[in-house]
Amino acid sequence: MKILSVAGVLIAYLSSLLPVLAYAEDIVVFGATGRFGSQMVQEALDRGHTVYGVSRSPENFTYTQDNFIALRGNPTELESVREIVQGKDAVLVALGDRIATDPEETSMNITARNLVAALDHLGPDGPIVIPFGGGNTAADSLEEVLQISADRLNQPNSDRLRMIILSQWATYDTYRNSNINWVFLAPPRNILGITGGEDKRTGKYRISVDGSIDQESDTAISNSDIAVAAVDLVESREYSQERVIIAY
Repeated sequence: MKILSVAGVLIAYLSSLLPVLAYAEDIVVFGATGRFGSQMVQEALDRGHTVYGVSRSPENFTYTQDNFIALRGNPTELESVREIVQGKDAVLVALGDRIATDPEETSMNITARNLVAALDHLGPDGPIVIPFGGGNTAADSLEEVLQISADRLNQPNSDRLRMIILSQWATYDTYRNSNINWVFLAPPRNILGITGGEDKRTGKYRISVDGSIDQESDTAISNSDIAVAAVDLVESREYSQERVIIAY
């Protein structure tokens, strides 16, 4: 039988905590009340990370976990973004495409510009920023997406769809023209639980950094597994300044 001194017991106990302490991250989630952001919040909480959920009305959050911190903030205001991301390890961005007359001025692209301005001085060594780009950003180019979507864009009342496509690619351009530590998360257009089908967490998906997955037919992924992939990217730090495409 191995007998440890008091000092030895203390060292062993502290050593047992090291993987947990190294594993825990301080993660900001912009869009924490939305369909995608709320899933990311829950996934990160379940893995033991400290999550800072940002909302203009943080009193409306219903999370009861001790590792959830509600913050009042506005991602379209630079000073708010600077204050919120200071000292954090990661930022997940899951903002919707609010109606705007200019794709450059949607909330997701304004937020992207604010994050670039707030973190530019840190460069690639800064916190990892993972924006959820939406299913129109998994192709090789904007021109390819417009071609794929031509039938839908030629339908009446398609201005909203066109704005979403242009906004998502404008946001992607904002990140890829920056020097911060970003990973642009792009799913297929069929998101189970959103566009139809069952939202089931499997924890499994394929990943690529080119447009090859988008060339396949019938690709899909669930809303829950998008959240899995987002938190996996935070934990792995495997990619930087790349667009990551996921699908089953």
